[in-house]
Amino acid sequence: MALSDNDVTDESLQVVIAACPNVHAVALSACVRLTSVQIQSDSIVTLAIVNCPNLQSLHVKSSSLETLELNGEHKSLQAIDLRYPFKREKKPEKE
Repeated sequence: MALSDNDVTDESLQVVIAACPNVHAVALSACVRLTSVQIQSDSIVTLAIVNCPNLQSLHVKSSSLETLELNGEHKSLQAIDLRYPFKREKKPEKE
């Protein structure tokens, strides 16, 4: 999924991500209204953020994220929080 425009806001991004629970790749480009990206998804494998100059924080919680790409001007970026919740395997019960 590629989003590129001045109309993408923090809130609209949340709505789109929630409406597409099986998306594997997200690309955000020239989204000047984005200030705080918060993504929680177990399907996103690749996240690319290019030239989003007002982005201040990035919070991603995903057990499947393999690639994070930040390109271009991100002068306002102050925080990056990546969390990878791993699923614990249940130990077999002793008989």
